[in-house]
Amino acid sequence: MIILNDSDGETVTPIVFEQEQPRAITGFTPMLCDPDGTPSGLPVQLSKNWHRNTQKGDIEYQGPWVHGCAYVRLPPRSKRELDFTIAYAGWGGVPAASHAQLCLIGWGHNQFWDEAAIGSFGESICYEPGRVQRRCFIDDIRPFMTLWPPKGQRYGWAANGGRRFSHVAGCRGEYRGFRGTRIDYRSHGPCFTDVVYAEETSGGEIGARMEVSIARSDDYLRAFHRLRYDVRQPIQWQRLAFYQMGADFYNCVPARQVAFGTGTNCGRIGSRCGIDRVSIDAELGSPAVSRG
Repeated sequence: MIILNDSDGETVTPIVFEQEQPRAITGFTPMLCDPDGTPSGLPVQLSKNWHRNTQKGDIEYQGPWVHGCAYVRLPPRSKRELDFTIAYAGWGGVPAASHAQLCLIGWGHNQFWDEAAIGSFGESICYEPGRVQRRCFIDDIRPFMTLWPPKGQRYGWAANGGRRFSHVAGCRGEYRGFRGTRIDYRSHGPCFTDVVYAEETSGGEIGARMEVSIARSDDYLRAFHRLRYDVRQPIQWQRLAFYQMGADFYNCVPARQVAFGTGTNCGRIGSRCGIDRVSIDAELGSPAVSRG
């Protein structure tokens, strides 16, 4: 495409890319590239939905669809040539990383998620700032390159579970929500994703900032989470969590151990809980110090 500005002032051109029957919708990265194929660095913000429930009939905004939005800024009396490119399952010979907005209309609940994926083989890790689905911020974490029974399909979807970033229960045990959520999509992929979530507690006592990323990979999923909490004023709580492995109401995977560290220094926390879903007060093991 060629974008032309023949005026005497700077212009900003909005561009929308749409696909009604998208390929490999669970994981891909749209990009604007220079004519030689080099990514321009201009972001293409992606929203998508693959959900459709035939038992509920046709629902407005149900999937499948894909919308990519970009803005191109041009100085006076100039033009720019760009190529629209999509990285699907791979980039540079390695399964690619992607991060996109995900609409759930047609699935069963009509909320908003963010979905990050390695390759085009299903979800890898999802985020829900609104915490509608079982009070989780982190939903549907799935291992990469596994053969999950009973189907055992290569590159198929694996079992999933959830986690939490910040969680506050008041003095009576009541759930305390969050407000002012803002999302900054700094990189959608395909080598490395970079997204920032910022919010604060309902009374403004604690400000939270969560930076999340995944990297392209040909072995296993690496999710990077960098957290910052600023306590601005006193807050009373019965229960407070800054990062919870295995959410209270979303931890129905068979894995009951967590490894930490690297190489020969890798430690392991074992579970003493023999049920499929971990309760609020279940113990997963003794505390462990993470050095470094």
